[in-house]
Amino acid sequence: MRRLNYVEIGKSGKYFNSHDKQQIDNLMMYNGYKSNFTILEKGFYLRVDAAKKIVRNETVLNFIDNLIKVHKDKDKEERRNYIRAELTGKVVMANYGKTSYYTIQDIMFEDLDKIILDGTNTTLRSYYEDKYKISIKNAKQPLIVVENRKKDDKAQKTLLVP
Repeated sequence: MRRLNYVEIGKSGKYFNSHDKQQIDNLMMYNGYKSNFTILEKGFYLRVDAAKKIVRNETVLNFIDNLIKVHKDKDKEERRNYIRAELTGKVVMANYGKTSYYTIQDIMFEDLDKIILDGTNTTLRSYYEDKYKISIKNAKQPLIVVENRKKDDKAQKTLLVP
């Protein structure tokens, strides 16, 4: 599947072609396949099924901005609580680096320029600009806290820019 430029999304064995997608209003539909081996009476069999992945085009930052507009009459801490309540537990896709899906654990309200990466003198903003060539205009936007599992199955907190 990788030779055909399909990308595995998640750990489910589903592969999707990022070039074969359809725009439907504010949704994007990716076509792909799910494959796995199954043991039956006469041995191993490869099972291949068609799969679809439907993704909203709205960014998390747009979603947060809309929530703030709806709750503009509330104080700052109440707005932050609404944002946390709406986003915690939701699944998001990072469209920079390797296409990955993450479940939001928390929302962090801290300036990007004040967060220094461990063991370096690099800010989170300059890290994203150097590694992913992303120019972040709003350093005061909230950050998405997700849990990233490494190969040794240890959980590691990761910060994503909405």
